[in-house]
Amino acid sequence: MKKFFSSILCAALIMSALPMASVCANAQELGSPEESGTAVTANPVTSHKNDKLQWSDPNINGEIAIIGVTDKTNSEIIIPDTIDGFKVTKIADNAFINNQTITKVTLPDTVTSIGMGAFMNCKNLKSVNIPKNVKSIGIDAFRATDIRKIFLPKGLENLGSGAFQNCKSLTAAALPSTLERLENETFKGCSSLRSIKIPEGVKALVGQPLASTTLLSYGVFEDCTSLETVTLPSSLEKIGEAAFRNCSSLTDISVPSSVKKIGSYAFSGCSSLKNINIPEKITVINDSVFRGSGLKSIDIPEGVDTIGTLAFADCEDLTEVRLPRSVTNIAQSDVFPDLNNSFANSQNVTFTVYSDSYAKAYAKNHGIPFTEIGNYISPQSVSEFVGDVDADGSVTSADSLAVLRYSVGIIDLGDSQKAAADTNGDGMIDSLDSLEILRYTVGYSSEKIGTENKNY
Repeated sequence: MKKFFSSILCAALIMSALPMASVCANAQELGSPEESGTAVTANPVTSHKNDKLQWSDPNINGEIAIIGVTDKTNSEIIIPDTIDGFKVTKIADNAFINNQTITKVTLPDTVTSIGMGAFMNCKNLKSVNIPKNVKSIGIDAFRATDIRKIFLPKGLENLGSGAFQNCKSLTAAALPSTLERLENETFKGCSSLRSIKIPEGVKALVGQPLASTTLLSYGVFEDCTSLETVTLPSSLEKIGEAAFRNCSSLTDISVPSSVKKIGSYAFSGCSSLKNINIPEKITVINDSVFRGSGLKSIDIPEGVDTIGTLAFADCEDLTEVRLPRSVTNIAQSDVFPDLNNSFANSQNVTFTVYSDSYAKAYAKNHGIPFTEIGNYISPQSVSEFVGDVDADGSVTSADSLAVLRYSVGIIDLGDSQKAAADTNGDGMIDSLDSLEILRYTVGYSSEKIGTENKNY
């Protein structure tokens, strides 16, 4: 008898638990709208269908998610804005994954999110519209499709990593100003993409090292081998790991002064890259950042203190590197020089260095040809006398050389130094001023040189 009542009690408990389990399952189906491109799970517990589509149970707001198709032969999918009176607001994770039949998808303006892997590996999908109200596109959403052009709406806030990875037919992509970052691999392997404009508002091109090994980094535009033109916004602060690695058609790029970091491998393998500027906020030239690039010359700004492992390795066309006095660490190894040195296998390079710099000592120790440009002159130093350009308290031939170096753009001078350099008072700093200083040092008189510098 006890066993009988125990069985009845257990059955009652199980039956009472079922509605709650069903509610929990349904709550998980649509997920939270704050989730990054994963608002709908891949396989909801309950679903509905007609002769074309499958969809989830509605949530408490009467919204449903499209979770797949029933007609496997239909090549053009048109998603309605409502089904059975319920508003379609989401395309679920993996909803159309691996569908080789569809070539075109039309989405309604009611859709606000496109889930993770929603159209991944739909290899014949050539055309899709992104509705104006979409806020989130999930990880790998359109990866490895045949999409030719994509226009992302203003209002899009999240574009998942790998969203358009390996879309090899993609030739154009328009990005909205509402994005603050582009995630790793977003456009990786888009080998037909020829130009890209990153809009104002974007702060980071994110790179993601795998297990902290930068050799396996995943870059935003990595392997975009046809990419020729890139426009970066003044809002940009970070160019992440491998961001443009192996973009072999990229010839030059202007990096905005706002950029504080350029990640490892960012321009590695950019074999056509001839020109690039390094912003003054950069303090580290990271590992392999320009390895195997086509750079011919590079001017590293004052403030950079470290040049990482293989940073300029295998740069066969690199002939001139101008190094600041602030550099105190250049990667080197006597045991495995080809695997560690910053300039390994860049055999045609010549350094331009300050006479009192670490870079000069490095060049001498490693047999790298170098040209000296005199001692470093800090723009913050105050020149108290006309002609004392280097602010060392005396007028010498070094000041004459400093004027020449400034006139051709080799060094910068502070306001007081510029005033001291304009020895003839004509408002220009040129070879005439240099000559007048030189004449003064060998005994010729001057009305201004040596007098108090009052013009700053």
